[in-house]
Amino acid sequence: MAVRLTGGDDITPEVKAFMSRYGVRGYPTLYVMNADGHVVVSKVGRTVDAMLKALADGEKAETEFAEARKKSDPDGRKAFVALLKTRMAWDDLAAILETDVKAAPSADAYAELARTYGSAGRGADERATLEKAASLYPDAKDRTAWRIRLATMDTDPSTATSRDEHAKLSAGAASALDGLLAKLVEEKDTAGAVQVHAALGSMLLSGGKADDAEKHFDAALAVDAKGKAAPTAMMGKANCAWSRKDWAACKAQLEKIVAEFPDSDEAKSAARGIENCDKKLAAEKK
Repeated sequence: MAVRLTGGDDITPEVKAFMSRYGVRGYPTLYVMNADGHVVVSKVGRTVDAMLKALADGEKAETEFAEARKKSDPDGRKAFVALLKTRMAWDDLAAILETDVKAAPSADAYAELARTYGSAGRGADERATLEKAASLYPDAKDRTAWRIRLATMDTDPSTATSRDEHAKLSAGAASALDGLLAKLVEEKDTAGAVQVHAALGSMLLSGGKADDAEKHFDAALAVDAKGKAAPTAMMGKANCAWSRKDWAACKAQLEKIVAEFPDSDEAKSAARGIENCDKKLAAEKK
């Protein structure tokens, strides 16, 4: 059975929820799904032949999934969990992770369960899980990230479906992060405050406020220029420079990331950024 969902300016709450649950970021997005709401084939071509092939691939995938479900050994269970993630079967995955949390509670187990709830659109469950994790594991390495998520859940810009909505949600998220930053400063949680400065800078930059964003990136680096959030803050400064068309400053910041944090995710993407800066600088010389 073919089902078509339409977005755009007249998007309904139901379609918006579907897009969030299944990671739809553009149109057209074509999936082959089963009656349980699993994405059986996530990449579908637009031609008739491609669609027929996707349907055939879907039948094969369903057979393989049924076989994987039967396996109960550790490796088989791990593979089955991976399949559920690939199929975006968030509620089925959550049921398994709930059992894991009860059997062997840990900070990582709670975090994984919270992420799954979030993907499933189960905001109340995600919030309750993160709050419990933050309470149980005050020294967890991701505790500040959990608090950032808790502060911005209701104003998450990534859920926006229009430019106006994105601007409104970004403003709300920035205000929430300002509040969290004040709490962390009061708690004398320097490392946490640095992470929030970096997150707040990224939020402001996405809203087109490069000057305000750079102040937060600078604040993060002033406190801890070598810490966990430093590569993020440095990449933020590079993006601020790019937005001002200061290609030389952008390139210098990217080169600094590569030199000082060669193993970071930011360093991996910096190489292409440096190439783009070189192209812009070369164009200016012509």
